Amino acid sequence: MKLTSAQIERTVGQFEGQAIPEDHPVVPQLNDLFGEHTFFLSSNGLNILEPAEGSRAGVQSARS
Repeated sequence: MKLTSAQIERTVGQFEGQAIPEDHPVVPQLNDLFGEHTFFLSSNGLNILEPAEGSRAGVQSARS
């Protein structure tokens, strides 16, 4: 799941981690392994957000 810059900012406000910039040299390798996503790095390691099932209509939510 690729996030927009606004979604990344909202996520960082709710999640203790940093988004890995798209121009970082490791992103092509991560995309090869996991597909097109916005990747986050936290003290727990690499995090990949996926859409959460059962979201309310009109509300976007995700889980790592």
